[in-house]
Amino acid sequence: MSEREPRMSVVIPAVRGGTLLADCLRALEPQAEALELEILVVSRLPTGEAEAIAGRVARTRTILAEGLTIPQMRAKGIEAAGAPVVAVLGEHVRPGPDWAGAMLRGHAASPGGAAVGGSIAGPERAGAAGLAAFLAEYSEHMAPMPAGLVSSLPGVNISYKRSAIEACGEHLSAGAWETFLHEALAREGFDFRCEAGAEVAVTRTYGFPCFTAEKFRIARSYAGMRASRTGPAGRIRGAAATVILPELLVLRIARRVVGRSGVRGTMALLRSLPFLLVYVAAWTLGELAGYLLGEGSSTARVT
Repeated sequence: MSEREPRMSVVIPAVRGGTLLADCLRALEPQAEALELEILVVSRLPTGEAEAIAGRVARTRTILAEGLTIPQMRAKGIEAAGAPVVAVLGEHVRPGPDWAGAMLRGHAASPGGAAVGGSIAGPERAGAAGLAAFLAEYSEHMAPMPAGLVSSLPGVNISYKRSAIEACGEHLSAGAWETFLHEALAREGFDFRCEAGAEVAVTRTYGFPCFTAEKFRIARSYAGMRASRTGPAGRIRGAAATVILPELLVLRIARRVVGRSGVRGTMALLRSLPFLLVYVAAWTLGELAGYLLGEGSSTARVT
């Protein structure tokens, strides 16, 4: 690693490892050398696994995070980062060849902005269940997203100015999901920018039973965190609102797919609809549990 300050730090929480992490790092390596990046793999993998994978990639170091949740892992990596711009990247996505350059251009073009990110493309060969999982998880940020100012960015493909993190860093230190950090940044008047070239592609294979359970856990975690901030009245309102949640989620996903992918996307949506309905039901039940019972151990079990 050069003694010069890196231009951008890239934080990658590693909870699955294997080829997912290796492919992500391989895609980053030439960009890291060319643009003086710092890559931080924050790992709760078995001892030695992340070190062995990261050790083959220049400008990469491993931070151990045994027992931490994914939001806590992100926070630990951001705290250790040494660059004025800090990106967070999911190990299960593969950045494009100009990903890092696009992130840096976006921050240069938006000096008053908090975050720059990009859209997410689905797996190359996904069956109906896998496509439904992608849509349930990433439809809001699916490719193509329009470049320019946007209302939200994906937590697995985003970069923050250090100044923005310092303004709202208490949400990171509290181990909250990025949704709460982004809401705080928006309240402070920071902008979010989608930059062309900052796209990533999902490389993870989604299994139907496992992803159904994961949607429930993530939803309970999110709603539990939300409920802890709103008090008893907020819990009741949130739980009551889950009655309309399935219809709302399906309509939102359908509108995004039709708007961005046209006829081809619509046909794919119809093929995946039975699985999507199950995922939406799992999310709804997870939110209901979170509002009524709190997050419990759900956050720690998200992978």
